[in-house]
Amino acid sequence: MKNLDLELLRTFVAVADARSFASAGVRTGCSQAAVSQQMQRLETLVGVPLFRKDGRNKLLTPGALQLLGHARELLRINDDAIQSVVLSAGRGAIDICTVICICLMRAQAYGLFIVDPTRSI
Repeated sequence: MKNLDLELLRTFVAVADARSFASAGVRTGCSQAAVSQQMQRLETLVGVPLFRKDGRNKLLTPGALQLLGHARELLRINDDAIQSVVLSAGRGAIDICTVICICLMRAQAYGLFIVDPTRSI
């Protein structure tokens, strides 16, 4: 099973929202070339084309539209986990296992993965 890189997903969402690699680069603080490279890596990882050109704009393919919802949700879960840890720092210690459990429960609730009791970590 492959793992999605959150940095690639964050750039992908920026491209989807901006509809161009150049504008996404401005949003993410990367060059247009870096954004293009990252999107090539993501396309290789998922195994489907994610964009088609429309003049200077990048339009999402059906596969990209499917990925976009998952990308937004994974980034939200990631950002919630980071925020939870930061906020808890002022209220006392929270162990990393608690954070991971919260993230996994949220991800499972959204159907992002299925728990398989026959597999071990």
